Amino acid sequence: MTQPSTLEVDAFIDDAYIKDSARKISVYQRLLHIKSKEQLDDMTDELIDRFGTPTDPVDRLLRIAQIKEQARLLGIKSIVRRDQQLTIHWHDDSKMADWDMGAVREDLWKKMKFTDTKPATLYVSLNGMKGSILTITEAVMKALSQKLSSKEGL
Repeated sequence: MTQPSTLEVDAFIDDAYIKDSARKISVYQRLLHIKSKEQLDDMTDELIDRFGTPTDPVDRLLRIAQIKEQARLLGIKSIVRRDQQLTIHWHDDSKMADWDMGAVREDLWKKMKFTDTKPATLYVSLNGMKGSILTITEAVMKALSQKLSSKEGL
């Protein structure tokens, strides 16, 4: 995955999930080369089939991989957490042309601030937000993924 994600989260393959170092390296390498949601879903299913329900650190790793895949689809270059702020930089904000801003929850919208740069940058204040940084980032990515419905026949 090309875009960096720094969310300050412990996400790794622990020995309780996979003991063999070579297998761990193989899984990490495969995660780096995921190019679609389908590939990530297939890999997650395969991990569950081979090793059982993911442990917490592995679950966080898979959630980060999902966030990165969503970011790639949205043209996002990076997602970085610093102190009480999440910063999202786009490399291709044209992919946001059909974003439905009105679909964003009001409580989340109040925490968002866009800068007038090219490409765009979004700042999300984490002050007062409930949930883990992963849960908050997933909510932001879901909000950014909301598309305007096409109006056929106009």
